[in-house]
Amino acid sequence: MTTIVPLPEVTAGMILAADISNEFGNLLLKKDTALNDRHIKILKTWGIEQVKITNGQPEEPPAPTAPVSAEKCEENRAAITAAFAWSDSSHPVVQLIMDYCLSKGIKPSGGASPT
Repeated sequence: MTTIVPLPEVTAGMILAADISNEFGNLLLKKDTALNDRHIKILKTWGIEQVKITNGQPEEPPAPTAPVSAEKCEENRAAITAAFAWSDSSHPVVQLIMDYCLSKGIKPSGGASPT
């Protein structure tokens, strides 16, 4: 289980649940680091305001989703295809995005229409 802890409340011995990077994307501390006073000073120096801490317990698994009907799948496919009508559907990145949307059951909301 993880929690976000404001830096003033962070104490030595807490374990990071995620990598910490500075504003330039440089890694400061890696996930699973057991913090010590030096680490906390580094975080303060870089202006890090909060960190994600783990208590060592595993995260709860996501709740199972209900099966989606074939009709709903086809409805989502049609909506996503329409949303990407101006895109090159043969482009690998566009294909990945469309597949992702389909896998998540994402239905576009409004937007420009090519017709």
